[in-house]
Amino acid sequence: MAFKKNRVSQVTIETPEALLHDLRSKKIKAPFSHQADMWRRYLEKALDKSDVALQLPTGSGKTLVGLILAEWRRQKFKEKVIYVCPTNQLVHQVAEQAENQYGLKVAKFVGRIRDYPISIKSDYESADKIAITSYSALFNTNPYFKDADIIILDDAHSSENYISTLWSLEINKNAEYSKTLFIAFANLIKDYIPKIDYDRMVGENNYEEWNDKLPITVFSKLVDDISSLLDTYCVQNEMQYPWQTIKNNLIACQCYISTNQILIRPIIPPTKSHEPFSNAKQRIYMSATLGNGGDLERLTGMSNIFRLPIPDGWDKQGIGRRFFLFPERSLDSDDVELFLEDTIKSSGRSVVLTKDFTSSEIFKKFIDEKIKYETFDASDIEESKETFLSKEHAVAIIANRYDGIDFAEDEARTLIISDLPTSTNLQEKFLVNRMAANELLNERILTRVVQAMGRCTRSPTDYSSVIVLGEKLVSYLLPDRKRKLLHPELQAELEFGIDQSKDMTLQDFIENINDFSGQTDDWFEADKEIISLRDELNKEEPAYIKNLQNSVKYEIEYQYKMWQTDYSGATDEARNALKELTDTNLKGYRALWNYLAGASALLADNADLASEFFTNAMKAAPSLKWMVTLAKSSGIKSEDVIDESDLNSVVEKFEKEIKKFGLTSNRKYDKEEQFILEGIMNEDAKKFEEAQKRLGALIGFEAGNIEDDASPDPWWILSDNLCIVFEDHSEGTAEYFSATKARQATTHDNWIKENLSVSKDIEIIKVLITAVKKAHKGAFPHLKDVYLWTLDDFRSWTTTILSVLRTRRNEFSNEGDLFWRVDTKDSYISNKLSPKMLVETIKKISAYDYFKSNE
Repeated sequence: MAFKKNRVSQVTIETPEALLHDLRSKKIKAPFSHQADMWRRYLEKALDKSDVALQLPTGSGKTLVGLILAEWRRQKFKEKVIYVCPTNQLVHQVAEQAENQYGLKVAKFVGRIRDYPISIKSDYESADKIAITSYSALFNTNPYFKDADIIILDDAHSSENYISTLWSLEINKNAEYSKTLFIAFANLIKDYIPKIDYDRMVGENNYEEWNDKLPITVFSKLVDDISSLLDTYCVQNEMQYPWQTIKNNLIACQCYISTNQILIRPIIPPTKSHEPFSNAKQRIYMSATLGNGGDLERLTGMSNIFRLPIPDGWDKQGIGRRFFLFPERSLDSDDVELFLEDTIKSSGRSVVLTKDFTSSEIFKKFIDEKIKYETFDASDIEESKETFLSKEHAVAIIANRYDGIDFAEDEARTLIISDLPTSTNLQEKFLVNRMAANELLNERILTRVVQAMGRCTRSPTDYSSVIVLGEKLVSYLLPDRKRKLLHPELQAELEFGIDQSKDMTLQDFIENINDFSGQTDDWFEADKEIISLRDELNKEEPAYIKNLQNSVKYEIEYQYKMWQTDYSGATDEARNALKELTDTNLKGYRALWNYLAGASALLADNADLASEFFTNAMKAAPSLKWMVTLAKSSGIKSEDVIDESDLNSVVEKFEKEIKKFGLTSNRKYDKEEQFILEGIMNEDAKKFEEAQKRLGALIGFEAGNIEDDASPDPWWILSDNLCIVFEDHSEGTAEYFSATKARQATTHDNWIKENLSVSKDIEIIKVLITAVKKAHKGAFPHLKDVYLWTLDDFRSWTTTILSVLRTRRNEFSNEGDLFWRVDTKDSYISNKLSPKMLVETIKKISAYDYFKSNE
């Protein structure tokens, strides 16, 4: 019989480096110097810290650093160690690396707890093996891992959604399990939100994407009704688990609403309340970037994280070489498709990253029809990439994933990134789009983009072409000031690629990518240019980063005070955070914290103090309608507040229009401008009306036009406040304005109220646009509440306004740019384009008085 050995194989465990050297079955010869340096720094400075962050760039071998550190602690201190990965696919990948490359025996935990084999559970419980598992296995209401000594969190920079999910109740309009709850919730808040927003929520999915949040005044009033509603609906479905974690602390959460989703969650995940995480002896965060603005702390809910920075020598040089191509800068959509077809066919295996599953399906259809290569999605390669790698020609199409699945060396030399989303949940979208607080998320967003770009460059000698597609992503990378926040090597690669992609033909792109793929002499000369450029560049750190770093401990403590119903204490912490957030770039984020301070003060029954905070918040974020309501309660003149709010609303909508027409080239915007200008100058009624409608939308109104019996000509609507409805006479053939037309014009307000979803209190201004100077006597009685805008004046005004909008469009760089919004507001005011001033312009001439004067 085979006897059991009572002595384990002798392995030196004095240091992690020594342990690695004694692992005889490993396939790597030795660690890189920077990996050994990180272990030494950890032993010298962080061995006994409760929270430690290790920064190792993408592709620099952080998995080895983390696994050997985990194994060393397990053997040295007999500790129970779990190594946590974002996804099950990564669990399989890391476990495979541990056993096949590093010579470690690990316990892999995926799937349901009841399916965990007893053997691997006993290996972990007796500290015989480190456990490899996913974030969701740790952050759930009943995790198996309840008493780990050491928790190592891989890819901590991308952990926000994985961690916060435990406290995030998502209600989706299009999901079978939650669509009835979504409608019920919308009906519950119907009387507290603008009618147009309610219609967006309960209507079909053809409404444009929009998001907002419920203010504390509404949320606190409805909290019992919301709780009852969720108790009823969140049963025996996936919503029941997050509901359990927030149910008793609902008022300490934020409620975000949008066209297709409702999200209820705390502003920062209260991870200290989750004992399997907070009770660990040490938590180690493995990250490609740590940043200095406190983002890791906000992601994890832990305020005292000790950082071990990037190893010496990595401040300039990166991993591998990427050749970036931006074909949409020069090519039309047909040529872009031809370029993709040629590149994928010549690449063998390629990887495509898309923003969502719908985009993946579109790309898959393109591959199936045009190229006919076999395609794989993330689930196909979750446990292993071997099937994909066994194919000579294949395309991996992966949706909504920034990191994790690596393709080194010849596994894939072509990476296509198709418009990855910058904001991944409603809270982030609200902060960027509505609060203009994108400085807070800059590091987080850039990290995601950098992670995506590094999927096919995993070693110093690796190389891949990176084709960047999609208006949002391309325009995000184009501004020089955004790229300066990146590593110098990546800055240089992007700058080179952006420059090379301008004024290029299809054949130019094909020749360049072929030179890169073949690593020709021409490419090596180009590579020298990238290296030279890299050496001239430095990564910049904005001044506001220090503010964010100093405020984060107070922000986190605010959330815990709210969780403990210590509302006065939470107000004090918010006030402390505001003292640190002084940089002008953080105006939007200050607005958020003024609002949060006001919310906690209100819950603490300190209405006067709440009013003060709400007033400050409104001044920085007046486009939010509920901020107007809060500001009114503080004694500010409501007219001033409404004027500012309306102006911010149209500027925000103008920003959306700019993004819709794109920034990578001028073509789409030029065509829209041409259509409007030619249509307004045209005597054809249909062309004039369509151009007028699109002009209103471009300015920032909700514009529409219906060809129906007795319907008006175009209308421009601003939320529940204002509607401008037109009666157009662009033909210019009639000598007199008829009584019939006058009767139509004067009843347009009734048509609007009857046929459109508008508030009963909305102001409707009826405007006649005509070149006619006289009217029949029968028309006069119907024109007393109609205003007149002469056709020549309207055309002249349109020309001027299009010039103003063009200038502002050319200055635009990215969504949520607070300074651009301020400058644009000033431009709207100086050109009398603000809603208030536009109304004043329209009301200068009464149609009745105009025609009377010309009798």
